[in-house]
Amino acid sequence: MAKENKKLVSLLEEWQESVWYDFHGGNINDKEGFEENYNEFINARTIYTNDCEEILENNLEYLLHRSVHTIPQGAIEVLYDYFAGNANADNIWSEMEEVLNED
Repeated sequence: MAKENKKLVSLLEEWQESVWYDFHGGNINDKEGFEENYNEFINARTIYTNDCEEILENNLEYLLHRSVHTIPQGAIEVLYDYFAGNANADNIWSEMEEVLNED
């Protein structure tokens, strides 16, 4: 499990706000759109080395994973791990699905 740091907390809050914004804006209409939003958010946050280094703070062991060959790959692994344990993505999608099925 990824160890919490300021950048991870900030990115999690940012995603939780932006996913609802995108949903209410009509950009998420199904589970596939929700998952695409999730993946795009994570990938977009690992473009710059400085951001990746902040994500990796207290989590440098992710750079030792067999599938990780670059700093951005390590940051992506950290984000997926941290979000998996903290984002409540399943609950968020369930709430969105209820709204979509109200019609």
